[in-house]
Amino acid sequence: MRAVTSSLAAAIESPDRTVHPTGSIDWDGDGHGGPGSIDDITPKLSRLTVTRALTGQLPQDVLIVEGDQAATASGDLVVGKTDDEQLHAVAYWSRLNPNSPLYGKPRASRDARLDVEFLTAAGFESVPLLRGVSRSLPVSVADRSASLELLDTRDQLRELVNLPAFVADDRTDTFEGPASPGLEAAWVVSFALWRCGLTLSPTPRVGCRLWVPMHGSAMPMISRTGATMLNASTSPTGSVSATGRRKCTFDTDAPFFMASAFEPTDTAAAFTQVAGNLTDTGAAVWDSLGRSSGRIEVWAKVPALPSNADRAVYLDLFAEGSGVPGLTSDNNVEFRIRRDGTSQLKLSGGGATLRTIVGPTYTHDGQWHLFGVHWDDVAGVATFRRDGVSNTVAYTPISSTAPPVSNAVRFDWRIFVPSAELQVTSGLAAADAWQPTTWTAGADVDRPQNRRLVGIFPPDEPQEAWDLLQDVYAAERGLVWIDVDGRPKLWTAARLNTADALTSVRTLTTERQLLALAYRDDRDMIRNIIRCPYTQINLVASAPVWSLNSVVLLGAGQSLTQTIVLDGPIVSVPKVSGWGGPTVAPGPGAWYSISTSPDASLRATLTVNNSTSITLLLENRTPGGLYLTDPTTGDPAVTVSARYLATSRTEPVEVRDQASIDEFNAAPLTVPDNPWIQTQGFALGVAWGLLGLLRREQVVFEELEIPGDPRLEPLDRITIQDKNGLVLSTPLTVQQRTDVFEGGGYTSQLVARPSWDQWVLGGVGVGTPLGTTILCGGPE
Repeated sequence: MRAVTSSLAAAIESPDRTVHPTGSIDWDGDGHGGPGSIDDITPKLSRLTVTRALTGQLPQDVLIVEGDQAATASGDLVVGKTDDEQLHAVAYWSRLNPNSPLYGKPRASRDARLDVEFLTAAGFESVPLLRGVSRSLPVSVADRSASLELLDTRDQLRELVNLPAFVADDRTDTFEGPASPGLEAAWVVSFALWRCGLTLSPTPRVGCRLWVPMHGSAMPMISRTGATMLNASTSPTGSVSATGRRKCTFDTDAPFFMASAFEPTDTAAAFTQVAGNLTDTGAAVWDSLGRSSGRIEVWAKVPALPSNADRAVYLDLFAEGSGVPGLTSDNNVEFRIRRDGTSQLKLSGGGATLRTIVGPTYTHDGQWHLFGVHWDDVAGVATFRRDGVSNTVAYTPISSTAPPVSNAVRFDWRIFVPSAELQVTSGLAAADAWQPTTWTAGADVDRPQNRRLVGIFPPDEPQEAWDLLQDVYAAERGLVWIDVDGRPKLWTAARLNTADALTSVRTLTTERQLLALAYRDDRDMIRNIIRCPYTQINLVASAPVWSLNSVVLLGAGQSLTQTIVLDGPIVSVPKVSGWGGPTVAPGPGAWYSISTSPDASLRATLTVNNSTSITLLLENRTPGGLYLTDPTTGDPAVTVSARYLATSRTEPVEVRDQASIDEFNAAPLTVPDNPWIQTQGFALGVAWGLLGLLRREQVVFEELEIPGDPRLEPLDRITIQDKNGLVLSTPLTVQQRTDVFEGGGYTSQLVARPSWDQWVLGGVGVGTPLGTTILCGGPE
């Protein structure tokens, strides 16, 4: 239940309350005007209805509290301009009337607000009802009326999301076996929200050259050796490698959403490495004298023991003096924190260490801290920082000249401890703010219970974030909705197991007698055979995906362009191989091997268009014509190879309750196919959980009309009584709420279902008797 002040709570629950709705629409996009302005629609509202209805992927008859909640509002605008009778409701609101104050103003997608005000001992206090946009404003001449329709802020989740393709390492086909953790539904959720600008961790600062948000886990960031790094850098050309890496898991006690952790190990030798290229735009890290300035910031949790000289945080920035990507360089900046607490910044140039700046020694306590260093080699100052405490160390600036370098920089980040949210910024002034140590996320997110994904198999076309998030949470019967403040909320069904969900938040008095309460108990609600499909994702080994099937002659300066469509999403950098020969093939003369080098005589450029499409550009840079042939056989010899994902058919898992079948006959339910149900074990858990809820008769209580209460939210557990004091014997869980303002009154009409004391989804023990496995105790 939404929290409000004590005075407001007393006013809401008072039988003699004074209440009325207020509304405002920002017609001109210049901010909401105050009372009496053109934006203020409060005096023009008559009947107003705000509906929040739950919908989901299951049939309506068996709908449990899951899915998405869409808020809409409609109202009658029966008043025009009070001091001009010619501007009655229709004329005032009509887009065709040039005398109307709204003539020529946009009607759709204007920022809209609806609130409800209660008179309290301290005066009128307001509670939000809806934050959203105007949907339409139709008028009716026959009724001499106008109406208003509003929609909540779902538009902020309409961004098209192109998911990257991943496959989890060491996948096993049986749910009882071990699995390599690190890729789970939480990564997808964080990634989709980030694409919508609703980040779950601090956003990159202005001038950021490298940002590794991780979205909860470094595992998808590093993927497999040779795979393209996805969104770990501001450069789309970055690549990653994994050397001696450990398995990534999740750590749930980070100061924001989640962060990457690792499986326990007795040695610090094992680490996870992320390497790639920083963007070559923005302020240079190195100037023409080889001097540098910038800042590194990273969240890390260093355990108190063991305390030794092993590295805990290590990041190296390499200048690419020759212009060729690689880890050999002329200049570099190295930042490290050791397990014994010592910190250090090392500046190198020309292959030699020029300055080693020793920072403070920290006491590691196993808690999350924001570590950072800001260096300015011109001033000769390095500022080490942990959380909000800075230590400044002066040193002699580097004066030796070094070869000019480009802005392009190679980075090497080795992760030895739980870490997250790495940022590297260049050209930043020492006085500029550091990353905040507290953070308010852009959305209220529960960590999904789907803790192991086989992989990510993106669709051919990008998907709206709203639909993608619904799919992820529907896989485990969760809830995606927009609250009254316009803030997205993504809740798992495990929230039904929290203390708040198991305690009645309020006893509500219905306007009708309980003996005459409306309800449904259709036989169609019963389901005693549950089938749940799951997606099998396989990694196809690197193999040719296209080969030239005829001998082609490329004249001097000519090129060949070929678009290649794969059967599944690409998960590694594609490669091209082949030969070009003399004008007479086969025959004497030089042969040229295809190369991706910029100065190659026969240059190949591969461009990944989307998850399933590659374009090959082959250019002849020799002064004469070249046949694309094999030098020994004369056959066509151009091949493009890649690794990609494929799906294979699986039979849905099936669970049944024979006692229910004997009593009610067979009543099957096939769960809609969902790409985020990917293992047999998780599918069994979903099926057992649904069977436990649907195998017996159900009751849905409707038309529960109560005095309006804007505090009620989905999943709230309530107790219902009538005016005679009769109390419904079972607690209810709110599924739908409709607020109605009419004739000066305010009522809420509820749809609710009996609450369960435990929400069951299954788990490793899904083969045990029904109801013995509870999935988590609540959101993390």
